[in-house]
Amino acid sequence: MLLNHTYLLILTYQNKNNFKQALKTYIHAIEGKYVSVIETEVPWAEAILLNLEADKVTTIEYRDLHVEHPRVTVYTPFRYASRFLNRTAEKFDASVSYSSIEHTYGTRSLW
Repeated sequence: MLLNHTYLLILTYQNKNNFKQALKTYIHAIEGKYVSVIETEVPWAEAILLNLEADKVTTIEYRDLHVEHPRVTVYTPFRYASRFLNRTAEKFDASVSYSSIEHTYGTRSLW
């Protein structure tokens, strides 16, 4: 992890343990806010966001993911896109991704 003036950079995949510390830099965008998580295999990022007092967390994930927590919702990208097109989609205050966007971009037509 590298401190670069006002933000933290996670430089390798092995820095996953630094993710919470990096998010603390942006606590103003998390605490009491509605945060989305872009793809996750295991809801560890959601747990960190809840621990940092996010009001609500929505995960957008291709696989069937079941999270039994009253402040966590999970949608597939197709379901969320449908809600967006119907003007019923939630609006997020912030979004979090850990190595998902660069792996997804260009491989699936919806993103």
